[in-house]
Amino acid sequence: MAPDEPSDKASKLPEIQNEELEPETAPTPAPTRIRPSRRRLAGFVQQVIRSERLFVGPLPPPEDLQKYNDIFPGCGERIVSMAEDQARHRRDLERMDLQASISLASRGQLIAGALALVALCGGIYLVANDKSAEGFALILADVIALGGAFVYERYRQAQSDRKVPSGRPTQDLEASPFESPASDKVS
Repeated sequence: MAPDEPSDKASKLPEIQNEELEPETAPTPAPTRIRPSRRRLAGFVQQVIRSERLFVGPLPPPEDLQKYNDIFPGCGERIVSMAEDQARHRRDLERMDLQASISLASRGQLIAGALALVALCGGIYLVANDKSAEGFALILADVIALGGAFVYERYRQAQSDRKVPSGRPTQDLEASPFESPASDKVS
């Protein structure tokens, strides 16, 4: 194949006529990037300082409360009273939860004691009416169930005492790892 002869693929392509494009549709040349010198860049470089203040707890720091009061008089007092109300509400909920747990445990003990007494009386009745094997089995099952429940509860309580409660702070709030005495950080 000679270099002047068109190839098979090229002959199948439609012929494109070279027409001048109108100025509106003519492609614009890509801008060239000029790399500025270090001296020129030195004028544009700025130092950026970011300051963050973190606090832990329901109340902002006293300086922020004072700023709130400067912007909106009485706002600091409202924020403090909201925090007091929230703390009171949380204590009330915890007290109600504790009382409900105590009454549930007491009710469960009363019902278990009544059922154990019925089973014990049934076993004594069976022994008294010449069904000694069945009576002794019922009394033995009653004792094993009550003893097993007692032992299991002690075991479960010992296991929960060994675990560290998750989600609760292990440090004092004033020694929080998220807040340092100088709470302004510069990065």
